[in-house]
Amino acid sequence: LLRYWSALERLYSESNSREKRYERIIKRAIFADDDKLLSHWIMTHISQLRNEYVHAGDHDDDIHVMSQHLRLLLSRHVNYLLFHSPKIRTHKQWLEIVDLPGNEEELRARKALVDQRMRILQSGNKAEHTSK
Repeated sequence: LLRYWSALERLYSESNSREKRYERIIKRAIFADDDKLLSHWIMTHISQLRNEYVHAGDHDDDIHVMSQHLRLLLSRHVNYLLFHSPKIRTHKQWLEIVDLPGNEEELRARKALVDQRMRILQSGNKAEHTSK
């Protein structure tokens, strides 16, 4: 569990940050899960098990089940990164992707805003070139 959690922290926290914010790590880790509420509950439970073990040396029988859950989640994400995402080149880019909204409608609205911004920039650049 400790090794899997450490891997999760490395994958879903900023590389230059010493601060470990479990809530943000959990939100990023479950970005692709269908049942976000259940996934959030499981990941919160895992983080609590991890903390209990690290700080008190205590754990219960649940640690093995939760370790397997974490192993499967990491396997899915790492396999995706290795084999299906050639355009993702940096860790920062991956975090930007997982931080995007999970709702398709929200993503389309954000894309429309980005497209509008691009048109504004392009029209501004054209105006600069024609005025010279």
